[in-house]
Amino acid sequence: MIIEYVSANPTGPLHIGNGRGAVLGDILANILKFSNYRTTKEYYVNNRGNQIDLLIRSVLYHLGKLTYEENFYQGEYLSKLVQENKNILLKLTEDKLKDYLIRYILDKLIKKTLKKFGTQFDNFYFETDLYKKNLDKKVIQILEKKKLIYESEGALWLNLKIFGEEKDEVLIKKNREPTYFFSDILYNYDKFFVRKFHYSIMIVGADHHDHLRRLKKTFEHIFKIEPKRLKLIEYQIVHLLKDGQPFKMSKRKGKLVTLDDLIEETGIEPIRFYFAKYSPEMTINFDIDLVKKENINNQVWYLLYTYARFNQILKKAKEKNFKFDYKKNIKTNLGNSFIYLIQKDNFKKIFRRINQFSAVVFDAALSLKQNLVISYLLKLSEELNSFYEKEIILTGEPKEIRFKILFINYIKKTLELGFNLLNIKPKEKLDNPKS
Repeated sequence: MIIEYVSANPTGPLHIGNGRGAVLGDILANILKFSNYRTTKEYYVNNRGNQIDLLIRSVLYHLGKLTYEENFYQGEYLSKLVQENKNILLKLTEDKLKDYLIRYILDKLIKKTLKKFGTQFDNFYFETDLYKKNLDKKVIQILEKKKLIYESEGALWLNLKIFGEEKDEVLIKKNREPTYFFSDILYNYDKFFVRKFHYSIMIVGADHHDHLRRLKKTFEHIFKIEPKRLKLIEYQIVHLLKDGQPFKMSKRKGKLVTLDDLIEETGIEPIRFYFAKYSPEMTINFDIDLVKKENINNQVWYLLYTYARFNQILKKAKEKNFKFDYKKNIKTNLGNSFIYLIQKDNFKKIFRRINQFSAVVFDAALSLKQNLVISYLLKLSEELNSFYEKEIILTGEPKEIRFKILFINYIKKTLELGFNLLNIKPKEKLDNPKS
């Protein structure tokens, strides 16, 4: 299984839409690994094409070598990049300037933010490597044999009308430059036929809908890839609200709300939780005022608070010298404690809920719906807090207390496993809810 996500053009810092893609990809990859899929996480780097050419021209403007054009990339990040590297940039030829800018933005802006956000990739795959492998020539030969390409107006076209599309698609432009669509064909051909992945998942913004539909149709009809082997997940945009006002975002114009900005404002946990809480096809209204609250109205705080409560029970047990070894004879000890405690209704309810964990994660893997895990954890937390209010753990006979402590540790480990799937770090201690 290969799962490709984020894959933002290396033309500037990541914005909050990229952040949603990162959250979806990270969690689905974790869920798939938990379900025993051999999963590779990949970032596809578009290091050629119109957007890269525009980046170069924008930098040349900042270097005083071109006059201003309205569509140039703008923003503090670009002027800062040029200012800090001006002496180097002025000495580079245009080809070397291109390589320098791509590497700089990828390493200093994109990878740095991803690392801070807790997103790690197994591989960064560069678009230009597709052409170094001569995959373009190979795929063109395949399409020619199938009599599916033709020339018109100086460009090379793929016949998609034959498969029900309203229009055909340009593969090679009049200036002999490959299109993004052609590169995406090569990239997915490489996944299935060169690197031989059995399943491929692509996570992209919903604005790519038409492009993805044509790509999927190309692989189903031309390359005979079964629909279940190529999964395309489209996510809707994030509306960022602060003080009741929405932020407008653009990499080229005016104010850019970066993922770094949002992390600094709210921390990582609220972003990961609320970006994952909803299915990808739903638009998110991310309310900064709400996600910073420390009470039960903020669901991520509530989830973290639940963990902290049970962690504090274990801390108090240690302070009172209740000795237990969770790792030693784990199966025997847990088994004995379960047999004893399952006779009590409050404990039985929690046992049942925890026992659903693996099935929920497996369902999430099959349906590619990460929000199923969030829903489960919220329901579990609700029941755990009700249990916490009803049960006094550190009282009773020593044997019973030992069994209860093992059970609390079992709860803690289950919550930790859920947090790991979400790439959220639990809190050992949290203050009581604030109004």
